[in-house]
Amino acid sequence: MRRSIVLLAGLCGMAVFSGCVSGPEYQRPQVAVPAAIHGQAPPGNTAEAASLADPAWWEIFHDEALQALIREALQNGYDVRLAAARVEEAEANAGVVRSQAYPALTPSAQVGHGQTSFFSPSGS
Repeated sequence: MRRSIVLLAGLCGMAVFSGCVSGPEYQRPQVAVPAAIHGQAPPGNTAEAASLADPAWWEIFHDEALQALIREALQNGYDVRLAAARVEEAEANAGVVRSQAYPALTPSAQVGHGQTSFFSPSGS
């Protein structure tokens, strides 16, 4: 028993002191930084900034049906508040569906009155 305690203490000591190993000094690697990022406006010139809604991105797919749908979506300008309301509605519907997994209590009561007749057909 004493031998296992000494062995365990030795292993713990080795684990603690292995984190103290010093290595060579860390040198930060050189990174090539581009002069500008695609779509980024030059500093102080926000008028030329590329918009995320520029229609050029969907022309990559060469699909007329997709392009027509995207043009329609951009023209109709679906409101963000409408989208948020739809998300809230979906969350509420999901809550209703999840609620069916929980037990339900349905209290009910019933009252009745009865009387036994002294005249029965089998009594004669």
